[in-house]
Amino acid sequence: MTDEEIAALPRPISFDLQNFLHSDEDCLMMWNAALKYDCGNRKLLYSTLSEIARFRFLRDLAQQIGVSKEDLYSVLTGRDKQKPELIPKVAEALGLKMHYDDMPSPELELDEDWFSDDDDPVADSDPIDTKQ
Repeated sequence: MTDEEIAALPRPISFDLQNFLHSDEDCLMMWNAALKYDCGNRKLLYSTLSEIARFRFLRDLAQQIGVSKEDLYSVLTGRDKQKPELIPKVAEALGLKMHYDDMPSPELELDEDWFSDDDDPVADSDPIDTKQ
């Protein structure tokens, strides 16, 4: 297949339940549907519960920093790169620091004898004969 043929193929539609959850009533409706249509393996229940928790967390976080849930979600998913001022607000609301100079620099110390087999009792012993 050529690059042009690949480019002409239809692209999968991106579906995200967060685009359809706007209120607690929406969450209740989705939960009731999951309870009704779950096939007994609880996969639908688990994924619906996860989406509801994510919606409520995003909603509460958005209220805390003073933006809409949709604006917060679009920034966090990378869809909206026009609002970089939200990143420090979100980090602060989550208790995270945005100052790189506050972070300790990792220092790697290698013991010079680390690569040596001198202290390794297994390396000093005779090979085990497994063909008895």
